[in-house]
Amino acid sequence: MSKRLETLRNKLAAVEAERAAAKSELLEPVERDGDPTEDEATQTRSLVAKFEELGPQADALAEELRSLEAVLNAPERARVAGAPTVLIRQANPLDDENVQYGPIDQVRGAAKTAIERVAQTSDHVREQMTRTLERTDDPSGRLSRHIIAASRDTYRSAFGKLISGRQYELTPDEIRSVQHVRAASLTDASGGYAVPTVLDPTIILTGAHNGLTPNTVRQLANVVQITGDNYNVVQSAGVTASYVAEATEATDNAPTLAIKTITPYKAHAFVPFTYEIQGDWPQMESEMGRLLMVAKDDLEIEKFTTGTGSTQPLGLVYDMYTNYSGQTQASASADTFAAADIYALANKVALRFRARGQWMANEVIFDRVRGFGAAEKDIWESSIALDRPATILGRPVYGNAAMDSTYGSGENYVMIFGDIREGYTIVDRVGMSVELIPNLFGGTNNYPNGMRGLYAYWRNGAAVVNSSALATLNIT
Repeated sequence: MSKRLETLRNKLAAVEAERAAAKSELLEPVERDGDPTEDEATQTRSLVAKFEELGPQADALAEELRSLEAVLNAPERARVAGAPTVLIRQANPLDDENVQYGPIDQVRGAAKTAIERVAQTSDHVREQMTRTLERTDDPSGRLSRHIIAASRDTYRSAFGKLISGRQYELTPDEIRSVQHVRAASLTDASGGYAVPTVLDPTIILTGAHNGLTPNTVRQLANVVQITGDNYNVVQSAGVTASYVAEATEATDNAPTLAIKTITPYKAHAFVPFTYEIQGDWPQMESEMGRLLMVAKDDLEIEKFTTGTGSTQPLGLVYDMYTNYSGQTQASASADTFAAADIYALANKVALRFRARGQWMANEVIFDRVRGFGAAEKDIWESSIALDRPATILGRPVYGNAAMDSTYGSGENYVMIFGDIREGYTIVDRVGMSVELIPNLFGGTNNYPNGMRGLYAYWRNGAAVVNSSALATLNIT
């Protein structure tokens, strides 16, 4: 079939070249005076006839070529039981590798098509990916181009060969797909390979809510996706309004504005695997995607809570008690947690944020709240609905295993209350890369141990951006 395609293309090129030559000769000026000679007139008539004859030939060859290319480039449909063995294909708009270099509207449309074609995932994940694209893509369509390039079947198959050490099996189409992904890469990685869109947790999990991740900080925070290096937040105490008499000059109520920069830091994970499973790419692919998601989420649960901001995100709890001590509520009694502390913590937050507030603490601390006794029975209210959290003072509670579960001597920051989405921002730099470590070595004799490894890395950061919306409880 490919030989037939090449033959048609050559025939069409020859006919078009011949037709163009005839047209050029007809348009060539004749520098002389007087009427054309008989020979010149005969030649002109011959060229016109030739030009008109070649037109239908070129049209017929072009139509045949288009039909053949449509058959060859379309994905296979399922065969109907009992039907003749006939291969029918349907056009795949992403097969054209130049689609990522077209007008921006077309590029974004193609990226959404790529997301819709993602196999082996849920509609909810596709929705999250689409929202990530719509919120994150810059005017140049950088994320769109990355999604298109990294979602092609040829790149997915190439990625499987590359991470299992089978570079020698790459086809010419797979090599071109790798080159296109590198050209559109969000990771700026010179050595690693961008994770295919279907496996990339930075695209699937960024901004994910509704149970896609057990990380409650990510669920509740304001999540921003970027394709650049930093994210700037404008901070302000707000504008002061006032009533004035008629014809009174306006007063300067301009707020003090400040810029807070959130820098995404590099995070990494290592996935070892045996020689025996490296050839089973489908199994390895699904397992790798799951392991990377779990590893990423486990790391973030901790660092989005207690991260110090030094080569890592500023954690919600750490940032509050370290940099915003004015929003820390001390316990009424030393080393004691009582119902009065709950009320005091709630009152620490401005009313406009309190109405959208959430409680966050270790589940052990919430157990203490449930055990306050009958006198404070109105504080805690359990939910009978499976998809709805319990409440404290009418506002929902969310567990966080990375927060303090005990209190005694010293500082114990056991609970957060407030509008976490307003107060805390997570910045995800979209795009994850993976490198293959061909051989791992044992610790005893430093000999190969029959395993290889995948080294994955990505970037994100976080910080408190509006401390007035939050308050933390310190049991001293």
